[in-house]
Amino acid sequence: PELKKIRSIFAAPDGSLWMGCDNALCQATGNRVKVWGPKDGVLPDHWGWILRDSSGRIWGRGFKHIAALQPGAAHFDNVDIPGGHKVAATEYVPMAEDGEHRILTLAGSALALWDKGQWKVIGPAQGFKTPGVYSILFESSGGLWLGCQGGGIRRWLGYGNWETWAAAPGDQDNWVPWNFLRDKRGAMWMSSETGIAQLDRGQREFLHWR
Repeated sequence: PELKKIRSIFAAPDGSLWMGCDNALCQATGNRVKVWGPKDGVLPDHWGWILRDSSGRIWGRGFKHIAALQPGAAHFDNVDIPGGHKVAATEYVPMAEDGEHRILTLAGSALALWDKGQWKVIGPAQGFKTPGVYSILFESSGGLWLGCQGGGIRRWLGYGNWETWAAAPGDQDNWVPWNFLRDKRGAMWMSSETGIAQLDRGQREFLHWR
């Protein structure tokens, strides 16, 4: 019955499918489905994002909780951000892994990094002033891309230098960049509520496809 409501899907290298299913996490292998619930360390939540890091660990990001499964383990670890940080407006809270193998996610209006077994929260007090982040992409070249509601697309090079692409004046409140993808040619693609846009290497402006 959990498969009647799928919130997220991730295809693992071993051929299994991980899903946020109802209020649990599901793992489909062949014709078998395992439901990971409270007895397996997965607390009830809307599990809207699943990530496999470079060490093979499976991460689940819910609206309220974060769970991590070590390779070969039979029980998820609860790794919630201290302080009960939550993200408003969306249950699909993104996660990514950076070049130093740290896990990035959101903590309210702040960015949280999992480093050496603990969370480090970077917020307005540390200079991170970014409205409603809905999507995160970290590139192997070292660039961090953030899709922000009302704030356009922001690029953080070296965790310090910013570049921002915004919607036309008057459209910011309704413009939400949902996802990013870099293709083999090096072009950056972005999807939003208004359609698809492309940024070629060396260009300074996104071209909208309609």
